[in-house]
Amino acid sequence: MRFQAAIQKYNEEYAKKPMQYKKSVRKKMKTMGYIPTFRDIKGVPKFHSKKQGKLSYTTNQTNGNIKIWQENGECFLCIPKFKEGISMILHRDIPVDGVIKKATVKREGTRYMVSLSIDYPFQVPQLQGDLLMM
Repeated sequence: MRFQAAIQKYNEEYAKKPMQYKKSVRKKMKTMGYIPTFRDIKGVPKFHSKKQGKLSYTTNQTNGNIKIWQENGECFLCIPKFKEGISMILHRDIPVDGVIKKATVKREGTRYMVSLSIDYPFQVPQLQGDLLMM
């Protein structure tokens, strides 16, 4: 009831035209006497379920199930869902002694992006004695 009073007050004082409801809600109001809520106002964004998040697939490295190989100048990624391999473009070379730990395939619009988590040994260079004293 408070919501209806707030809408009426808004329409009287501030709005140039009355608040617009979605077509399905207007039909319910006429036929069943439905009382609209805030979500029924036209133009209010829909908030999606927390359960339906990003369109992505992640797999962890188990017994060498993630592989990258090159053939005829083209690079392929083999993961459990695509055993025959997916054609891909590498934007950075993978370290020779690196081990792939995880692969995530994410859909962004019509494009698919693959993110690889790679573990490789890295040595931190020793600092000079002069730099330590500063």
